[in-house]
Amino acid sequence: MAQRYLGLDIGTASVKAAVVTGSVKSWGVVERFEEPIEPGDELQWPERARSALARLAGRLRAEAIAAALPPTAVIGTRFRLNLTDPRKVAAAVGFELEAHMIHELDQVVFDYRVDARDEQGSEISIAYAPKTDVAAALDMLAGAHADPRHLVPAAAALKFAGRMMDPARTGAGPYLVVDVGRRCLQVYAAWHPE
Repeated sequence: MAQRYLGLDIGTASVKAAVVTGSVKSWGVVERFEEPIEPGDELQWPERARSALARLAGRLRAEAIAAALPPTAVIGTRFRLNLTDPRKVAAAVGFELEAHMIHELDQVVFDYRVDARDEQGSEISIAYAPKTDVAAALDMLAGAHADPRHLVPAAAALKFAGRMMDPARTGAGPYLVVDVGRRCLQVYAAWHPE
């Protein structure tokens, strides 16, 4: 059965929303909305963004909400662990992450995935964000009565958009998903080698 998801992009100048419907095999954007954020003092941006999100919220209907953390809030890194057992990897990844960052482990939230595993160890990709940035994003969303089921790095949102245009399904070659923001340019590139 098709579900309706709402994706939110809270930018510097506007709040953008896309309603996506789909099932396991097929996704598509069915509605798009944008609400400008009133210009003003940068220190007041969170309140102005919350107001724009609240104005937009009345027009949106979805079963679940996904929102992206700002790209400046999320840091990603990769490293290798000399472990292969998934339970041992899960127990060790936080300790290894702490050696790669300036924050204390209890000051961040993180998630990881094992990209590759061989008999010598595991290649790990990990993303983390300071808890204060995550709390600020959740507070902004709560102020507009938006309770996200997923709060993801902006790069993950671009990857999802790219999957909707997956060359394996469309027969297209390599492709880019580009998000040109006022302060930041993000690019997601994908290809399927023969």
